[in-house]
Amino acid sequence: MTKKMILVFPELHPAGRAVLAARDDFEVIDAPFDQDGIMRTIADMDAYVVRNQPVDAALVERGRKLGIIARAGVGLDNLDLPALTRAGIVVCDGGTTNAQAVVEHTFAIMLMLAKQLPAYDRGVREDRWKELRESLAAGELYGKKLLILGLGRVGSRIAGVANALGLDCLGCDIALSDDQIRTLGCEPVTDWRARLGDIDIVTLHVPLNAKTRGMIGPAELARMKPTALLINCARGGIVDEPALIDALTRREIAAAGLDVTVREPLPVDDPLVTCERLVLTPHSAAGTDETIGRTAAYCAQNVCDFFDGRLPASHIVNGLEPPRGPQG
Repeated sequence: MTKKMILVFPELHPAGRAVLAARDDFEVIDAPFDQDGIMRTIADMDAYVVRNQPVDAALVERGRKLGIIARAGVGLDNLDLPALTRAGIVVCDGGTTNAQAVVEHTFAIMLMLAKQLPAYDRGVREDRWKELRESLAAGELYGKKLLILGLGRVGSRIAGVANALGLDCLGCDIALSDDQIRTLGCEPVTDWRARLGDIDIVTLHVPLNAKTRGMIGPAELARMKPTALLINCARGGIVDEPALIDALTRREIAAAGLDVTVREPLPVDDPLVTCERLVLTPHSAAGTDETIGRTAAYCAQNVCDFFDGRLPASHIVNGLEPPRGPQG
């Protein structure tokens, strides 16, 4: 029996490895840590479970045996989707496996900003308890206007939690009709930029592409209320970082929270690091213990289902038809 060769990133969670190890028709290979090593290895692989490693046109050309790429996450900006699609390689992502974690992280940042928790914590440690109690006024989420840009796997869940907390939700998503947006508990918004002056909190849940890169820039920030909050738990690059720093410095908006940045890891000399009223987390919104194991198992199962000819079409993100019947 010729075994299928499955390349996996070395940090693949044991839950994912267990799914693959249960197959006697698979041989699991740990990917080298360097891209040159991956290029040398990929030619013999039938599947690749990838995390953040780049899969570019050169790798696709080299990986002629590849049938499936399983991305252990939901962002696809490290994959050359057009090249993969032209080559007939099925691409799956992590589905909804990390959505709940990102929702919780988004609200954690939102509450930190609204309740001024970083300033309170720092001040108490600096023996400014009485001063802070008399000078800082934390805000409430209840009754505030929340604009959700992107109502997909995460954004739709954000709407549900926000409604439960009593926020007034507005939503924008080019893939959804107004009726679908209303069903999620949001007021549909087409020209979201025109509404920024009325919004208390903006949260971003869109992919990074040519249309969304820099979509929150100087003009958008200038339209926002001086009491407004901005949160990005989607992808670095959607927010124009120099413009955000300028807006925070000028107090054009009250505060912001970024889980993602253009440069990752974020260097200690980056201007974001010293920017006040900005909460930073290390692209960790989806990085819970539960999510990492769940995503790894989901991706591994997609690989199994692909070769068994029973991969659900809904799991494929590049529009290819799933093969039916055992592969090879």
